[in-house]
Amino acid sequence: MSDRRTTTSSASERAARVERLNAKLAGAVQDLTCGEQWMAMLRTAAAFHDYSPRNVLLLWMQAQERDVVLTQVAGYTTWRRLGRSVRAGERGFAVLAPVTRRLSEDDKAKDAAPLPGGRRMVGVRVAHVFDIAQTVGKPLPAPLPPAVLHGADLGLWKPLARLVDQHGYELRRSPELGDVQGWTDHRDRVVSVRPDIEGAQATAVLAHEVAHIRADHEHRPISRAQRETEAESAAHVVLTARGLDTSVLAVPYVAGWSRGDPRVIAEAAETVHKVAAGMLADIEPFVDKAEPDASAPAARRNDLDRQGATHPPASRTGPALSL
Repeated sequence: MSDRRTTTSSASERAARVERLNAKLAGAVQDLTCGEQWMAMLRTAAAFHDYSPRNVLLLWMQAQERDVVLTQVAGYTTWRRLGRSVRAGERGFAVLAPVTRRLSEDDKAKDAAPLPGGRRMVGVRVAHVFDIAQTVGKPLPAPLPPAVLHGADLGLWKPLARLVDQHGYELRRSPELGDVQGWTDHRDRVVSVRPDIEGAQATAVLAHEVAHIRADHEHRPISRAQRETEAESAAHVVLTARGLDTSVLAVPYVAGWSRGDPRVIAEAAETVHKVAAGMLADIEPFVDKAEPDASAPAARRNDLDRQGATHPPASRTGPALSL
């Protein structure tokens, strides 16, 4: 009898902790009311793109509360496996972790989509992770510094162009007047990036246009502000996760379109995570095989091959538009 009461009490306590964390999460969404706050959350999303949207927001929220910047987080045992130990007295960051159970043979036959290892998710629990700054031990390999926007495309242009083709769109380099950098025409199935930009600049525009397609902006009845916020935010997460920092473009663009409207931010969050995670997964196998600086138009690439010279692309003075 005693054991049963203890088990029931523990289950109730765990459920209450999950509920409290979800309540804090809802409050955090309401705090994402300006471009800078949204970009801070996106930096967290880029660093931890393998985490769920809820956990990305939870990590960002707790980092804001404690006035710290998270760089690399992992659980206690993961840090031990990497040769590092969490310092005594350190307070972890709460995340929601799945509770799973092993399926019986009968259950496996009935379950259309079991988890790896023949398991099924049956609930969630509160778990804790720690930032690398809270640990000591063996140094981790240093990540490559992010490329500046006027640099090379880091082999990202061709994998992104491949996604355009997979969705049945034609990629063009059409001359534009004024500030327009690129556009997507869903009716004629055309994506265009102006030909007088290249490298990181052109790749950022292309990623933005691909995000419009992947977010199904052709069919979803949402505002222009939300469409642009979703596309630029997803593109920023994808490129930053691959080492191409687009903050100088994304911050003013997102701030301008969202106008600090918490509804735009909250409604975009789930889509941004889903689109960015899908794009990252789909370009991953092709990035290392891609031709560097493929974002230069063909004539320009021939000139570079002959001359062995490069120059920064024209600055982006206007947003990438989607029709």
